[in-house]
Amino acid sequence: MSAEPARIIALPQTEEPKPAAKAAPEPDPFAALAEVCGPIQHAQERQRRLLAELDQLKGACRWQEMLELAHPVEKHHPELCGHGLDAEVRAVVAFALGQLGRFDEALTELEHCLAQDPANFRYHSSRGYLLLRSLQAAQAKEIVLTGMERKKRILEAHAHFQHAQKILPDRVTPYYREGRLYKDFDRDPQRAMPLFAQAVRNWEAYDDATRNERHQERKNAVKARYALASCLLDAGKAEAALEQVRHVLAEDQDYLKNEHKHFALGKTLHALGRFQEALSALETASMFTPPAEVDYVFELMARCHLALGQAGKGLAAINRVPLKARRPYVRWTEADCLVALGKPTQARAVLLEAAERDRRGRHKAFIRLARMAYQHGQLADAASFAQQAVEFHRHTYGTPCADGLFWGAVAALRAGDGDTARRLEQELSTHRPGYPWLPKLRQALHDDPKPNGRP
Repeated sequence: MSAEPARIIALPQTEEPKPAAKAAPEPDPFAALAEVCGPIQHAQERQRRLLAELDQLKGACRWQEMLELAHPVEKHHPELCGHGLDAEVRAVVAFALGQLGRFDEALTELEHCLAQDPANFRYHSSRGYLLLRSLQAAQAKEIVLTGMERKKRILEAHAHFQHAQKILPDRVTPYYREGRLYKDFDRDPQRAMPLFAQAVRNWEAYDDATRNERHQERKNAVKARYALASCLLDAGKAEAALEQVRHVLAEDQDYLKNEHKHFALGKTLHALGRFQEALSALETASMFTPPAEVDYVFELMARCHLALGQAGKGLAAINRVPLKARRPYVRWTEADCLVALGKPTQARAVLLEAAERDRRGRHKAFIRLARMAYQHGQLADAASFAQQAVEFHRHTYGTPCADGLFWGAVAALRAGDGDTARRLEQELSTHRPGYPWLPKLRQALHDDPKPNGRP
């Protein structure tokens, strides 16, 4: 029997491992920049030419033509957007939009700029400035902002100015502009003063070369010093204010109106009781502009003359302003001059005319009328004018007029109506517990021998 052939058992084949696939190299974000004649170089050249054209138009204040050339950037210059070269153009476009009062569009452009370069000093400073300009436009009733939007813009403007200050702490403009924000919109001169002072210090620290390089900051350094003087004067620091005003007069030839600078000097000297010197400064201020446009200069002249016992000269100063151009507060001082000249009837007529025209400060004319009536023993008139002041203030501002409550109480007390006097005193105590003459009124009521207020 023949032997069976040997079986061949096939072993399972094992595949040799394949070499791992190489990962695709990540795209080099800088490769395009290395291309000598690539699309990005053409875009860069286009950006350079466009910025030069825009700068020329900007120098001529041709804002609309700037927008026709470059706005919106996505439509006119998509190649710049595609290569991330649009931020500088958008910043210039935002400036032109701001000059035309199109603040929301301008702010949108700067949002794009900051998204590309969040640490850019100029973009933060520009956005803060546009927010400030929009607030100023709303204040001048050029645009409408809701109360909530106004608060939001104030807070955002502060944030951008502070970012700019951190990025370049030696600059002038962000400190000056945030100071203006505190002074004009937060109504907080105490917080504005350090910012104005820092702006001035920064400018003073520059050497001649830096001043030449940053010459555009000089204007805001001068304005910061002027605003600092105003805040110091409001804070009762007239001597310090005078020093700043004198610096402004010595340094500025270009940026502030002459009538404003010399009026500031006159106002500061008036606060220091140096009335004759104040009159000299005010006379200089009056030389630059027609009287109808600077009634405030002649009003302060009149108050200086009154302080010197020269009521006739005070009235003559007021009369240099055309009657139709005299604002209510000028007419109040006119009435004061007439009272000092012994002409109460004419003064009363002036105050009644002022009250008729005044929609915001009518209560102040009524208070003067109440005081005049009280002085002449016309107690019913005094009480009536005081009540009109109270009601006008309540209707216009939502609170009673403290002076009206006081003079109403005084007139009632003198007329023997202690009940009314006590009721008004209680209302005054609730509304203005720190009213300066309240203790005197309380003492008079305490000393009143008629508890029920009747003779």
